[in-house]
Amino acid sequence: MILIIELLRVLTARALAFELKLFNQALNTNIPLLGICRGLAVMAVSCGANLVSHIPDEFGELVAHTGESQESIKHLVEINPQSHLALIIEATTVCVDSMHHQSVRTLPTGWREKPRAHLMV
Repeated sequence: MILIIELLRVLTARALAFELKLFNQALNTNIPLLGICRGLAVMAVSCGANLVSHIPDEFGELVAHTGESQESIKHLVEINPQSHLALIIEATTVCVDSMHHQSVRTLPTGWREKPRAHLMV
């Protein structure tokens, strides 16, 4: 069991290194990027953001993002009406399935908030 856990740590570290390198190369191309879940976290941390490491520890049940037995739950996400995303999907509120426990705490310098779920980016 310990060997499996260590292997997962190594694979996760390699995946993160690859994701960071890929993001930094994409960032230098000036193409539009959309990060969802881990992708957003990787992008944000790479640019200097901080994360809420475990939503339930800071927000309790006020902001439920994971259901029983790791099932996803549905919740509303508010989208900045002036954003490209709002124009593309022609909506400023959408219902999403969620199954995560982290969120971006502080935006990197120069980033603008687009969607927001409850109290989090």
